[in-house]
Amino acid sequence: MKTATAAAAIGGATAVVPMATSSGSALASRSKSAMRLADESVLDQPVIAHLKDLRTGEVTLYVGENEVQVHDRHVAALLYAASREGR
Repeated sequence: MKTATAAAAIGGATAVVPMATSSGSALASRSKSAMRLADESVLDQPVIAHLKDLRTGEVTLYVGENEVQVHDRHVAALLYAASREGR
């Protein structure tokens, strides 16, 4: 599993939310303890999160040249809340 930081650009504000990603798997199936980042975790490339639908939790992660589709309402809510904090 790779660790990453998702940056969500919404309405001109950028929110950065720590999260774990793994190609081709949904975040919803993971326990909260599995989502914690290890102290030695490093981000080896930018990860951009595009929050497409807050109600369904549809988020597209852009990792380098790859796209990862995620459907997780909790992650979507975290991204949305983080984007509102900067206003």
